[in-house]
Amino acid sequence: DAIGHLVEALESFAASPEGADANERQRLLRLVRRGFQVLMFDVEDVESRPQRTVAIRERLEALEAHFADDHFFFTLLAQAVWFDDRERSEALWEKAVTMEDQESAWNARGTWYKEAEADLGKAEATYRQGLKASSDSSLLRLNLAQALMDRAGAEDADPGQARGWVREAEGLLRNALRGAPRHLRRHIHENLDRANALVRKLPKPEAPKLELGQRVKGKVVSLKPYGAFLAIQRSEE
Repeated sequence: DAIGHLVEALESFAASPEGADANERQRLLRLVRRGFQVLMFDVEDVESRPQRTVAIRERLEALEAHFADDHFFFTLLAQAVWFDDRERSEALWEKAVTMEDQESAWNARGTWYKEAEADLGKAEATYRQGLKASSDSSLLRLNLAQALMDRAGAEDADPGQARGWVREAEGLLRNALRGAPRHLRRHIHENLDRANALVRKLPKPEAPKLELGQRVKGKVVSLKPYGAFLAIQRSEE
């Protein structure tokens, strides 16, 4: 029903696009975004409504001239075109991330790869690219951290790699808290809790095997009258 109403809204807008003001245009685009969110997060299958997605693509393509300078429009068009033409979809993503508000464009692109294509590696790489363009983005740090924790939580994840991903995720989340808008802070704290839970679930690394007389590097963590306690450095996979 939600997707059907979206198609009707696009048809209504297309009947008189010149008469719509800026607020109406943005409301329409937010409605299209919500339609894709329904497919990704509620239905959890973006290809489950092929006739509807074709209708969305056709109507968005017909409106392209009216949104020529709107990066938001091109992130949505990239998603709509993806179903039939992956190469053109990538070209539209490239156009969107070079326009105004690169943060939201990179974020939308990474989220599409993660949720629609189910490709965590591709999503991770995209969020990292986005952080190069928007280095102070709390949103991109949060989503990159989530992608890393998804990889760490996979059943086939190597424990050593998983610990590295979780450590990086924790660092990203703590940095994201600095200057994060209020609506993101709760999500960041929730994901810090998730990182702690993941660490507890991961198998504990085996203690290094030492031989008498062997030299090791480490950090003295405490001194006692009978000797020193040393945290031995070891490399992880």
